Amino acid sequence: MNRKEHSLPDDSHKHLINMKKTLLNLAFLSLLAFVATGCSSDEEYNADTAISYYKPLEYDKMVSSIAITSNVSNRNYSWTYNFVYDAQNRIKEINGNTKFYENNIKQNCEGTVQTRYYYNNETLKVQYQYDIYIPKLDKNISSNAKYFGHFDKEDGKLTSFDSFDCEYSGFELTRAYTDYGTSFGLEYDRDQNIVKSYQIDSLGKAAENTIKTYEYSTKVNKTNIDFASFLGYNIIERNIPCNEFHPYELFHLGAFGMFGSRGKNLPKGEWEFDEQGYPVKFVSQQNRTYIIKYKE
Repeated sequence: MNRKEHSLPDDSHKHLINMKKTLLNLAFLSLLAFVATGCSSDEEYNADTAISYYKPLEYDKMVSSIAITSNVSNRNYSWTYNFVYDAQNRIKEINGNTKFYENNIKQNCEGTVQTRYYYNNETLKVQYQYDIYIPKLDKNISSNAKYFGHFDKEDGKLTSFDSFDCEYSGFELTRAYTDYGTSFGLEYDRDQNIVKSYQIDSLGKAAENTIKTYEYSTKVNKTNIDFASFLGYNIIERNIPCNEFHPYELFHLGAFGMFGSRGKNLPKGEWEFDEQGYPVKFVSQQNRTYIIKYKE
């Protein structure tokens, strides 16, 4: 079967270089994916009535946008996600925009992204279009691709996506094996929060130089967004091509519960809440500010 983040300042130049290198590869992969799935038209797809084994949990309030900002050396960096849901509360689109400073050319740059999700029983298709404008060069850099995954028929969690095959313990995603011979692991606490992630070496153990650990607040996450995954704690998802660099990931499968369980608690940091206990502002340990808004 053929399946198929500028980051903030320290990673933005890596992302731009990576994007240039992968444009041709992405176009080729996109063509292969289209051929593999036939010629059905997306124009005929109806998000509100599409049937899927994936069924998100119900929440009283749905996050409509998350705006991320950071200031480094008096330079402002930003990324905004705007979320659109279908009638069944599944993520339908993410429309985003970014402003960043590219060190290689010493220039402020802007970018836009649109990610769309298509559900068909056990199949998930994710399609994105990403454009970066570089004023100094008067040049646009564009990227687009399609990715495919499959949901379990019994419980709706992803069994595979792109080049990954997923392994679970109950509802917890514990390991993923890639088509390229590498594998990744996740560990959880008793509240199903991801507390450790790592790449697995040839002996089946956690490679020491890849181990990352994560801390959480005591606050319960009442939103429909799994913020741990949104912040990039699920390194399995972050190793999908063109989705590597937090916080500029192009799609957030874990954030919307497609990888099984979600953690109980909000990640460690400074949180502000509305009168109903929903988070409206978060300052991360990396001093990035997140402004959270909800559907009316």
